[in-house]
Amino acid sequence: MTEAASPTYEAVLAKMFAYFDENLAEKPASPVTEQSHLIQDLRLDSMQSFEMVSDLEDQFGITMPMELFQHVVTVGDVAREVVKVIAQERGEA
Repeated sequence: MTEAASPTYEAVLAKMFAYFDENLAEKPASPVTEQSHLIQDLRLDSMQSFEMVSDLEDQFGITMPMELFQHVVTVGDVAREVVKVIAQERGEA
């Protein structure tokens, strides 16, 4: 039996877009894209960011070290970090 392939960057983005669609109290003026800024465009506060990370951890069965998020700015930045953690936890990095 082979292990399922790790989710791609695009698959992580799709999960994030679905999460934002369901959970953003205030819909942004423009559609959410990988270039959307978490604070400036989506207006995420620290609690919303924590909830987003928690959802991603649940979705992908991973644990995200919070220090990874000190330098992320965009949705794409988060997706890249999630893909890295998935690869590390599965021994693919």
